[in-house]
Amino acid sequence: QHLVLVSYGPNHDANGDQWIYNRADIDSAKVVWARDSSPEARKKLLAYFKDRKVWTVKVGFDEPHPRAVPFRREP
Repeated sequence: QHLVLVSYGPNHDANGDQWIYNRADIDSAKVVWARDSSPEARKKLLAYFKDRKVWTVKVGFDEPHPRAVPFRREP
């Protein structure tokens, strides 16, 4: 199971592609998508989904093709 933290940059079209969509039963989903907003919100997400592999995706920054990168948890 995975948790994907999505960061939207200044070049993201808010009326276009949306990366975050989850099934109704989020706890049983193989992949959970979440907006990476604040350090406090991230900490809560990481605690709640502590057993999941965590990834980050940056959308709307300078890269032409966003990609998932493993998230490095702080000790």
